[in-house]
Amino acid sequence: MDSLRQWLLPSFWETEEELHAIHKKLKSGILEWALNMTSFKEWRNSSPGSNENLLWIRGPPRVGKTTAAALIIDGLKQSYGGSLVTYFFCKSGKGRLSNVRDIIRTIAFQCALADKDVRSGLESLKRAMFSITNESDISAAFSKLLHEPLSRTAKDIFIVLDGIDEIANTSERQIIIDSFVELSASRSSTEPAVRILVLSRPHVHNKRLSPRFISAVMDYQDNERDIQTYVSDVIAGPTDLKTRFIKAGIDPLIYFTEKSNGTFIWAARTLEELQKTKSAEEFCSSLKSLAEGSESREALYINLLSGYDGLDRRRINVSLQWVVTAQRPLSVPELKTLVEWSLQDEIYDFTGFLDTECSCLLRCEGGTSSVELIDRKLRPILVNSERWPDYVDLRMSNGKAAIFCLKCLATEDDQSRMFIKYAARFWTDHISQSALSGTVATEVLLNLFNFFSSKNLNRWIKTYLINTHKFFLTERYEFDEPNWSSVLGWLKAMETPPKNEEVVAAIEWRKIVLGKNTFADYLGKAAVSVWLSTELEEFTDVAAAFHLAFQYYREQASKNDPEDPFYDLFTTGFRPMIDWAGVLEYDKRNVGIAYASRRRYHQAIESYKLSNDRNNPLLWEYIGHMYHALGQFQLEIEQYEIARQKNPRRALPLVYLACAYKFAGETSKAQSCCHQAIELDPSVSWLEQYISSRDYSSTIPGLDNENMELRGGSMSLQYFFSFIQKPVNPRVI
Repeated sequence: MDSLRQWLLPSFWETEEELHAIHKKLKSGILEWALNMTSFKEWRNSSPGSNENLLWIRGPPRVGKTTAAALIIDGLKQSYGGSLVTYFFCKSGKGRLSNVRDIIRTIAFQCALADKDVRSGLESLKRAMFSITNESDISAAFSKLLHEPLSRTAKDIFIVLDGIDEIANTSERQIIIDSFVELSASRSSTEPAVRILVLSRPHVHNKRLSPRFISAVMDYQDNERDIQTYVSDVIAGPTDLKTRFIKAGIDPLIYFTEKSNGTFIWAARTLEELQKTKSAEEFCSSLKSLAEGSESREALYINLLSGYDGLDRRRINVSLQWVVTAQRPLSVPELKTLVEWSLQDEIYDFTGFLDTECSCLLRCEGGTSSVELIDRKLRPILVNSERWPDYVDLRMSNGKAAIFCLKCLATEDDQSRMFIKYAARFWTDHISQSALSGTVATEVLLNLFNFFSSKNLNRWIKTYLINTHKFFLTERYEFDEPNWSSVLGWLKAMETPPKNEEVVAAIEWRKIVLGKNTFADYLGKAAVSVWLSTELEEFTDVAAAFHLAFQYYREQASKNDPEDPFYDLFTTGFRPMIDWAGVLEYDKRNVGIAYASRRRYHQAIESYKLSNDRNNPLLWEYIGHMYHALGQFQLEIEQYEIARQKNPRRALPLVYLACAYKFAGETSKAQSCCHQAIELDPSVSWLEQYISSRDYSSTIPGLDNENMELRGGSMSLQYFFSFIQKPVNPRVI
């Protein structure tokens, strides 16, 4: 073997020294969780040639990647004695551990030591006078020293490469990774497997180096659990450390969790030093001095970011900004939308970017799952200008978020559609926390003014308020409205921007709003427009828009008329509300829905019959509902028959007919309509059970009887059933 070593010149002893140094520092229990990772188990049991043959573990500085590599190497040697277990520790600045050719030489020599067939192949190559130098072609050297000799062995091969990010030459690093991946992927199902495990910092673009792999992430919080377990075991052991901590008035678990910053080696060394102290004063002094020697968490994260180039670092900082600023965890598509808007750029593989560059800062599962900070201690660091060089100014960031939300509500492109749900829910929260002066504050004011002075307010009412209302059969509507007082508070607190042609109208609008101290006029009039528009189809959507409009109308009307304004509205066809909003053209059908939602059935019927949309089967269904509420079942049946004629392929008129015939006592017709409805739409198969029951007010699918709240399904259908569970009111107008 000496002649083979002299020919190959492997970094064999340097690698063994690194492994031995780690063994000296290892403590019982450290990083044992790494051996139980699901991805590690998948890797070690993977089939030859599969994607699972390459496992990439990423982690920030000093999280314990090299220690984990040593544990994995030891575990593989113990569990897979019949396999070839090889390894290399890359170390920048160490000549024999920082060149990819040294990796090839060393892995080849380790295999030759453990397998005679590999050794025979290398000796043949040596006799053929093949040589490798630090300038040799990497691909050729890999093929001759690894690919060809390893094809001779009948044993599975494990290759552990730690610190691949410390190879300074990025092009050579890519070649060596590609070579290992090709070696592994080329194995057929009948050949021994080549399983490769790579450990690195996250800035190595592993998906760009290799698209075929499974991954895992190590973070400081994983180490914190190890540290707490280890500290508890040592404190409970045959020492008086527990007594010393009690006398010093310090909880050891809190001390090590806060001071170690997730670094296990520091915790182990500190415990050793504390056991050596000979007095209470020395113990307390050591606690302080040792804590000062621990590298701060922000320093570790800054060190992590230093490995990225300018563009990647900017993308990461913008991603962190939005995750910190968001009012709830963002989905991957939502975060992508915000980052691309901020950078005015398109990121082709955003999920890959999160999985690689951001893996030690952000946690996500890919797809549409939420994205969150990987470390609970990271947020206070990110928002502190004294601790983080690229800190998140929350006032400025909230202002930008408010601007983007308002822009989404004002446009209907793909980007806006992706973010519309978040924007509709949280735009007011971001405004209330926005910057109070400067260009961002001015832009927020301009966008807010444009929002309230355009049809965008109508769109928000339709996409958010109407869609999030709750309707109760007690004629009560609830709306998930924003905290308008906080928006008014921001308008009042912000500095008036310098007047110019662009902002003068917005400044005047602000004065008017603050003078009234309410947005009721804008919201109410917009809600009236939405209520009377033809864009809403479902009964409860139209009714919700009406009740929202009435809520704001009553707020302004009560200032002049303390009496309940409903009476005047009922007798005038809601003219005061309609004139207040300035709506000139509308469909009487929506007025009928307003009457129906207040159980004014005769007036609802009159309004429905004045509708311009007489070919819409929904109109006749609504009229039928009114006759049902009045107990006039024959007239009800006539309306549903008209609805059926308007659209013979629609199942709901048959559902209503079945119920109406049941109430009229015509069982056979009820059953016939029921079967026809189910034939058209199998999802209404529950109707058969209802029709066959003797109880006219039995439980209806989708209707919550306890609080009488409608949940899901067809709102028109459920509104109809709401009348079944209410006695006919003889006093209705």
